[in-house]
Amino acid sequence: MKWELLNDDQRALLMKVKNYTEEVISVNYQKYEISGEFPYPLFQEICHLGVFELLKQENNNDDLTFFECIRIIASGFPALASIVLTQGSYIIYPLLQFGNHEQQNKFLKDLMTGHKIGGLALSEQSAGSDVELIETVALETQNSWILNGQKQFISNGAIANFYFVAANAQMLDGSVESGLFIVERQSEGLSVVPAPEKTGLNSLPLCGLELTKVKIPQTALLGEKPGGNNEIEKIYNHLKLAISMQAIGISQSAFQLGLQELQIFRSFGKRLIDDRATRHRMAELQSKIKAVQVLAQDIICKHSQDTSQVAMLKLFASELAVETTQSIIQLLGGQMMTENSNFERFACDADLTLLYGCSAETQKEIIAEEFM
Repeated sequence: MKWELLNDDQRALLMKVKNYTEEVISVNYQKYEISGEFPYPLFQEICHLGVFELLKQENNNDDLTFFECIRIIASGFPALASIVLTQGSYIIYPLLQFGNHEQQNKFLKDLMTGHKIGGLALSEQSAGSDVELIETVALETQNSWILNGQKQFISNGAIANFYFVAANAQMLDGSVESGLFIVERQSEGLSVVPAPEKTGLNSLPLCGLELTKVKIPQTALLGEKPGGNNEIEKIYNHLKLAISMQAIGISQSAFQLGLQELQIFRSFGKRLIDDRATRHRMAELQSKIKAVQVLAQDIICKHSQDTSQVAMLKLFASELAVETTQSIIQLLGGQMMTENSNFERFACDADLTLLYGCSAETQKEIIAEEFM
């Protein structure tokens, strides 16, 4: 990413995030990933640096700077990048874009500082992340909403203070439209259920929700009226851009770590990088990483709400992260993988970038719509 496009304050923030990632985050990566513990101290410092302030978009290229922060953090600790992009793209961004002044005044400051954490409850067992297929219902009454339904795979959900719950709003006038509803964790009828175990992004806390006659005030609807599919699409485009940058960070870090090992590891008195086929494979990977960086900058700067192009970037970046991590493991061999478990963890983290924020198959369907 070309930092020359940014102003002095934006570049200064990126340098602070880069230094903190190299000096602290990378050093603590294995500890948190092995234990699965939520990295509160690291997350709080990212908040303190002002990363989420970028989402207010007060200056040109603030969005670009936010996504670049995600890439940097992911190069040292992919699960922390997931935690940050979830708080930013799933919660703070929608609150700023669609929330009213009262909702912003109630939640925004605590979210920016990390004192509160939110989760987006969209995915369902039968619908995945397709908002048109969700079955959760919000029934409007004279002075409240009554929610019933089930949600799964909510990032940051296990420790969240509240949730944005996607539901079909059945309104008093008989109309139905999808919307997001603010449901606080202590709401009666809300049950937080454990998520299935995952491989990769171990420090990212997931959960599911069961909503049984959960009564919330009418003011708990995000914004003044249900936002429909366009609202969810805008949120997902922002999230996919963030995940794409996370995937690029994983690719870059795996490549650099692998190159270092290839240059020093010796087999029969020779470095592995001395093998021509190995050098050429690394050249291919480096070329692809450079290409996806150029594509990412172009789409973020010019086409951030072009759903098809965002899907292309998400697909390309995530598949490249998987290709890069797997290729490095193959080039180094199983012995090196056991000696440096970072490669195995990065490979597992890369796999998950293909799945969350809508799967690779979903991205292909979005891209292929123009062929129909």
